[in-house]
Amino acid sequence: MDRLTEGWNIEAYDAVRAGVPVYIEALSADDLGTRIYAAQLLAYFPEDAAAVIAALIPLIGGENPVMASAAAVAAGICGRGPEDPAAAAAITARWERAKNLAERWATAIGLAQLLNHPGRDIMADVEAATQAPAPVPHFPFLDGDIAAVAAYTMDRLEDKHTLPSGPWSD
Repeated sequence: MDRLTEGWNIEAYDAVRAGVPVYIEALSADDLGTRIYAAQLLAYFPEDAAAVIAALIPLIGGENPVMASAAAVAAGICGRGPEDPAAAAAITARWERAKNLAERWATAIGLAQLLNHPGRDIMADVEAATQAPAPVPHFPFLDGDIAAVAAYTMDRLEDKHTLPSGPWSD
């Protein structure tokens, strides 16, 4: 039964993944909610990271901070592994000019997901996000629970690094 279940999971994933071009197109929809949830969905297809991240970068640099935040987290999750310099630059620029805490926390989470060594300042923001009240309006990941996403991000990096002076050392 476990083998059957795993096979069904793979088939379902592949069926949803076949729609990646449609989800990328949805990033330009008129409706903000459609764009936000398309970005969230695209986060989970690392096999298509090159196309997904290229489509998310303009949204990260765009005018809407809610969309930029969702796109930054999505790019970070999708791009884990080999660091993408264009995504890192776009998310860093957004993080540096964030106008509110939710935007700053989301972009820090995106950077911490994307980069293998995000640095102290970014990780300080991720750690601060673990105390955020839930739900954060319009944050699509985990039903707006940015604190849980931040905690997951910290756990992922702690598992990867064991540095003598702490996991966030530069």
